[in-house]
Amino acid sequence: MRYEMLPGFANVYLEDSWVLGIRSRPGVLEFDLELVLTEEHPLFRPPNSDEQYCYRNARLLFQGVTDLRWGNQDASRPAIDANGSIDFGSIDCLEPHDGMYVVVGDFGRIQVSADPPVIDYTCRW
Repeated sequence: MRYEMLPGFANVYLEDSWVLGIRSRPGVLEFDLELVLTEEHPLFRPPNSDEQYCYRNARLLFQGVTDLRWGNQDASRPAIDANGSIDFGSIDCLEPHDGMYVVVGDFGRIQVSADPPVIDYTCRW
């Protein structure tokens, strides 16, 4: 199963979204994102003239975390854009495997056992 089959993920494109931050604490793993929305998404708006996609600030949230393994963390040094903003690249892969999820990107490889992930669009930063 690919991430697009998860509830709430059908009309987003993680591969061109930007990871702005990653946080973990007991029971929770969060990714702050500039998330790409496809035209079918209810929050879609035409991209700004200087953007390729419709971006929306969002949080990818794993709750009920019982196990978290983050490999290749030395790859997780953020890039600093010309305007001074920081990002950790994109999410190249989010694969569900029976209550466990593998998230791979420039930030490394995270294996997390948790409830199904959700996307929170109410965050502001």
